[in-house]
Amino acid sequence: NTIFIYMIIIFYGNSIMQSVILEKTSKLMDTMLISVDPKSMIFGKMLAILLSGIIQLLAWLIAIVGGVVAGVMATDSIFSEKGVSLVTFFKSFGELNLFKPVNVILAIFALVFGIIMYSSLSAMCGAISGSREEAASNQGLFVMMLVICFYLVLFRGINTTDVATWLYIFPFTSAMVLPAGVCIGTVSTGIAALGLGIMVLCTVIFLVLAGKLYTMMSLYKGNKVGFGKAFKMLIRERG
Repeated sequence: NTIFIYMIIIFYGNSIMQSVILEKTSKLMDTMLISVDPKSMIFGKMLAILLSGIIQLLAWLIAIVGGVVAGVMATDSIFSEKGVSLVTFFKSFGELNLFKPVNVILAIFALVFGIIMYSSLSAMCGAISGSREEAASNQGLFVMMLVICFYLVLFRGINTTDVATWLYIFPFTSAMVLPAGVCIGTVSTGIAALGLGIMVLCTVIFLVLAGKLYTMMSLYKGNKVGFGKAFKMLIRERG
């Protein structure tokens, strides 16, 4: 799951960032800001691009599950009494507390919102950029956060007997470990719901900030703006 999340965000995050600044590099800026709410526009761009990524991810998962089931059935028909080992295999899920329906639903939501949350960071990078070149340099925060959390999961999760609870709650690591953890029963439903709720809240906050930054920076002319300067300008504007 960690590798899936990492690949999807790397593949599609840059596309989202470049799409967000599309109107800034054309003559559509004034029209778009008048007719469309910036937050809605950014969220719409994200969903349009992420839909293909989520479909790709689900296709991989379906292929994995289908391959396992097909392999078990083929082995079953050749080496044992038909149906016995397959039934035993699926019954063992319940005995081992694996893949309960509620947990699977929570895992799917955690997977989807984890991808959306990371993508909202890339949208913020696009919101403060005035050109595609600036966007390429501003994506540092988004990529750095992804890489740091990737290695946190590797060193604090995979290399230990039990995954630390905070990895399931901290939103940027939760996106990587929560879907698998809740499916195989290594994290309680309460912790899973808390981690999912924090991810949803962070997603909403990031999208609102992306919309505000997009509006504030839409007609900005001047030196390149980083996240620190952009947030100072945003706070000063509200004040």
